[in-house]
Amino acid sequence: TLYSKPEPPKLLVQEQLPLQNQIRDTRLLVQDYYKQATEQARGLTDRWIRWERGVEDEVHRVLPKDEKLTPGILYVGVSFLAGSLVARGRSFPIRLLLPPTFLVGSSVYFLPKTSQSIRSYYNHHESSRFPDFHKTRQQYIHSTTEWGRNNLQWVQGLQGKAKELTRSAVQEGEKRTGLKLGSLVDEAREKIEKVKDSEMAQKALGEVKKLENEAEKTALAIVEGVKGKGAEAKDKLDEKVEEKVAPKP
Repeated sequence: TLYSKPEPPKLLVQEQLPLQNQIRDTRLLVQDYYKQATEQARGLTDRWIRWERGVEDEVHRVLPKDEKLTPGILYVGVSFLAGSLVARGRSFPIRLLLPPTFLVGSSVYFLPKTSQSIRSYYNHHESSRFPDFHKTRQQYIHSTTEWGRNNLQWVQGLQGKAKELTRSAVQEGEKRTGLKLGSLVDEAREKIEKVKDSEMAQKALGEVKKLENEAEKTALAIVEGVKGKGAEAKDKLDEKVEEKVAPKP
């Protein structure tokens, strides 16, 4: 009709598909995981930088400023390799102990201050973190050092007694024969002191030691009453001293 009622307006309702909701949730989840991974990576990077700076500070604190690492560190490495080469083909304990022995010995010789600083650093951390083990190790080192010192004193005492016996035997021989055997060694030493800067000095010292042994044997023979042999030995000793000590033309 001419006056019919108008049609009601149509309302458009937007509806999302289930796939759209899934895509949105997945995108948000990925963004969340990416954010967490980025934060963890930054945290690990910060921790690594702090650890690296800590190690650098510790190294600078341990290494002495008045001792250079080169070329001493190269000599230490060569010594360690030399120990491995020397231990090749030997028994297992030697192969195990010889290279680190060469390493420690060469480091003490070529880098003494660095080695001392490393030992102090190790002892400090050992005493603070493992006090019982540190105390036991120190006691063992102290007992080993005392044992070595006592043995060294015992050997030195034996050497002193041997020298006293030799001196008394020479004096007894001088009293019975009138020969000045004790002065032979002193004269030889004086001559070697005069020529100690020459190339023959070291060889002459070895010869004097041999002459000392011969003089001791001669003195014992004289004590037993062999006067003739003692006089002949004296002449031979004089000739050998002049021959070995006199510099070559």
